[in-house]
Amino acid sequence: MGHIGAVADFIGPVFKQGEAGYDAERSGFNLAVEHHPRLIVGAAVPADITLAVKYAADADLAVAVQATGHGVAVPADGAVLINTRRMRCVRVDARARTATVEAGVRWLDVLPQTVPHGLAPLNGSSPDVGVVGYTLRNAFAPEDYARLTDLKAIYDPNNMFRVNFNVQPSDR
Repeated sequence: MGHIGAVADFIGPVFKQGEAGYDAERSGFNLAVEHHPRLIVGAAVPADITLAVKYAADADLAVAVQATGHGVAVPADGAVLINTRRMRCVRVDARARTATVEAGVRWLDVLPQTVPHGLAPLNGSSPDVGVVGYTLRNAFAPEDYARLTDLKAIYDPNNMFRVNFNVQPSDR
């Protein structure tokens, strides 16, 4: 396994199989899929994600990301699982009528910040669903597949993350 550096380099917790907290950290809302990652990084800040991805690349391991675990389809067995549930900051720009959210934000975090400004997101019926997963839920539909690659080009210009072409677009 590649060198992860000092655990002290991470702001959030890091878990290996068999350690206290590992089972709780790998679980999500969808109990039909059970993850058995080699390593879990409980990301608290963007730098934790960067360190985890660099580690995975150096160790030639897959990367999986989970905030709430609602939409999981494939287990993250043997991978580095980045759990973003601690990253729940919401910033609202009332003048621009936009909200910027961190990777682990749920709709229940967004609503108290947007409603006072007369902003209402399209959040569905559950406040416990993650904003990122909900927003990108159609990224793998045939007509929307390009949306994911467009977003990736904007937010991942150095190609740190690769689009998995083994995942086939859904029929919906």
